Amino acid sequence: MKTSGLFTVHGTTIPFTYAKPIILVFFGDVHRDSPNHANGKWQSFLSEMRQRLKAGENLWFFGMGDYLDSTSTSDRECLGQLSAKAHETLKNDITALQLAKCHLFAKECEFMRGRIIGLLNGNHYFNFDHGANTDQKICELLSAAYLGVCSFVRLSFTVAGRTFTRDIFAHHGAGAARLFGGSFNRVQQMAEGAEADIYAMGHDHKRIASPGQPRLFLSSSNINGLKVEQREPVVVRSGSYLASYEPGVVNYNVDACRSPASLGHVEILIKISHTRGRDGRHQDAIEMRTLV
Repeated sequence: MKTSGLFTVHGTTIPFTYAKPIILVFFGDVHRDSPNHANGKWQSFLSEMRQRLKAGENLWFFGMGDYLDSTSTSDRECLGQLSAKAHETLKNDITALQLAKCHLFAKECEFMRGRIIGLLNGNHYFNFDHGANTDQKICELLSAAYLGVCSFVRLSFTVAGRTFTRDIFAHHGAGAARLFGGSFNRVQQMAEGAEADIYAMGHDHKRIASPGQPRLFLSSSNINGLKVEQREPVVVRSGSYLASYEPGVVNYNVDACRSPASLGHVEILIKISHTRGRDGRHQDAIEMRTLV
């Protein structure tokens, strides 16, 4: 597997009210142009998200990579060799096909415009001659931030002069554990090198959302100067829309007798509550809850 190798830092502000929770929608590994693409599941996801937005839910989307399928690492190597010998007409045809796929995907996700936190780069993408890739083109078409393969993202929530933040450390994914425990552990290991509230990976087509290992930290207190608090992160593997077993269709997962992919997406609900304590002081609390 080879990606762009790009690491980014990104920040975005999400408007909210105390009465309405924020819902982060992590989706990826769509593989939209694969013969094994689970189109029914994908279309159901798109329809559900549209309806929920119309109903007034405060949804925000985070793309985990591999939106298209046709150009893996080995495919890009083959195309690089072909490019040296191919006529300009063939190269233009290939480019036009890849652009058409980008436009199709962006059209389906058009309703997300303005609500996309960012889109990660996966390991399935096509490199255009002008230097950009298909993931960057999809970002351009949707006016979304291109996050590279790994990104540190700060979400800021501001209301009544108070600002709350939550940090996401996301990577398209690494490793291919056979069991869910190994997949979960690989994401949990991200906490060894980065301090965040949400750790997210895609790539292995498993779908997990669970509390991670809690961690203690010190914060300032108006009472005695220091206060011990607990950070409880969330660990995510974002699922897939690539079916492993389709009658009459050849698939490498069938050849290797792997388990079916976990189709779908993952959601994290963030609720910020505001109360007044017995001492009359304002108190704010942030709750994060996973929805699979």
